[in-house]
Amino acid sequence: MTAYHRRWTKHYPDSPEGRATCRTAAAHHAWLASLGAPVPELLAARPHTLEFEHITEVHAPQDLPTLAYPLGDLHRIAHKNELHRARLDRPYRTTTGVTIPDFVTRRHHSPADPTSRARTNSVAPGCHGRA
Repeated sequence: MTAYHRRWTKHYPDSPEGRATCRTAAAHHAWLASLGAPVPELLAARPHTLEFEHITEVHAPQDLPTLAYPLGDLHRIAHKNELHRARLDRPYRTTTGVTIPDFVTRRHHSPADPTSRARTNSVAPGCHGRA
């Protein structure tokens, strides 16, 4: 007999971009799960939906302190197992093949045009990348 799981479905646009975003989210989930992070089980992945097990004990925003602990634990596990090797100024390829974009590029503004996003090979002021 198959166990029944309550499900929570994350929907993505039914477009090429939405399907790509859905695939990326599923890959990120698989990576976090491979680290032993406290993530809900991914029950089904379809072209523009991901179905996760429903977590009944957690309800945001009134229970944000309850959510903060597992999120902090997730960050601790990811850093301990893998992200300590990542640099802020370069994309990072995980052991499962997921590429996480660099932190600096999307946050660095060109001084000449504060609305533009400029590429940089250096770490932004205040950010401490690993050499």
